[in-house]
Amino acid sequence: MDRTKAGIGRTPVILVHGWAGSSRAWDRVSAELITAGVAGPVLTVDLPGSPSGGTTGDPTIPSAVDHVISIAESLSSPAVLVGHSMGGQITLRVHARRPDLVAAEVVLDPAYGAAASDAASMAILEDAIRSSGPGALVDFFESGFGQLDADNRETILADLHATGSGVLASYLRSEYLDPDSIGFRPSTEVAAALRTRPLLAIHSSERAAGIERELLPPPGSVVQLWHGHGHFLHLEDPERFAHVAVNWLRDMELVT
Repeated sequence: MDRTKAGIGRTPVILVHGWAGSSRAWDRVSAELITAGVAGPVLTVDLPGSPSGGTTGDPTIPSAVDHVISIAESLSSPAVLVGHSMGGQITLRVHARRPDLVAAEVVLDPAYGAAASDAASMAILEDAIRSSGPGALVDFFESGFGQLDADNRETILADLHATGSGVLASYLRSEYLDPDSIGFRPSTEVAAALRTRPLLAIHSSERAAGIERELLPPPGSVVQLWHGHGHFLHLEDPERFAHVAVNWLRDMELVT
């Protein structure tokens, strides 16, 4: 379910979860953003197929983009879009398609810019998911845990196991393998060139941060590399993320 966390009369913030995730993954982050100075509203999104349920639509990137756009259209002013992993691909596509709805964008280890040579391994992974279910992804998810505490690890794996195999495979395909996907770098470059609002991008690897810089984000954008963190870096240190994000939004005059 989509949940408004706090406040009115300030720049809205929309938090978009990643692959096999749900809105509850943002609970601590939402609280830290409010503590750091976001007056709200702060909304967390459950994408189609999320284990939290309550959201209609196909479990594909285009359907998820439509869902986030419908939420942004319901707000009184352009929003700050925040996306983690697959959610970062979704916010990029919303930004490119409807910049009028976007005040700024924040991405956390976004799922784009992959090497085209990885297409075969993506297809193999899709087959493994369809045949073996969410269990085929446990090692992959755990490899990105970094210094996550036990509660966050449990939440992430619970969401993974509660997500249907068809949902997981469909999102993977629409991220990377469908004709209109943008996960591989050549297509990422085309989509990223349409961004017009400032971007805060936080990455856990030098390679990904370098690719982000090469995508030439709009003026006012900042790309950060967080050394020693895993894929869920915002959950490893939600307080740090909130302060970095809010200070940048103040520089953009989107938070007072």
